[in-house]
Amino acid sequence: MFLAEFIAIRENMSTKLFVGNLSFKLTEADMEDLFAQHGKVVSVAIPTDRDTGRKRGFAFVEMETQVEAEAAIQSLNGREVDGRQLAVNLSKPKTRSF
Repeated sequence: MFLAEFIAIRENMSTKLFVGNLSFKLTEADMEDLFAQHGKVVSVAIPTDRDTGRKRGFAFVEMETQVEAEAAIQSLNGREVDGRQLAVNLSKPKTRSF
């Protein structure tokens, strides 16, 4: 059981993408439409500043499979969208410093 959970977690991590340099006008629906061209989008999150509520200029997009995530990276990394060149990479786990 533990091995199956580990594989599921590892597979999930490799399907989550970090998308940087976003236009502040883009919505989660816009991002879903853009990434859906490369496979099934599981989730989209565009973080906002907690004080101002303004979008922070990046997003996280989770694709259903690793193959779809890699296809999205290959196609969208460096592509201009709404006047800005996207940076699309595999998301890395947040590290904490103590």
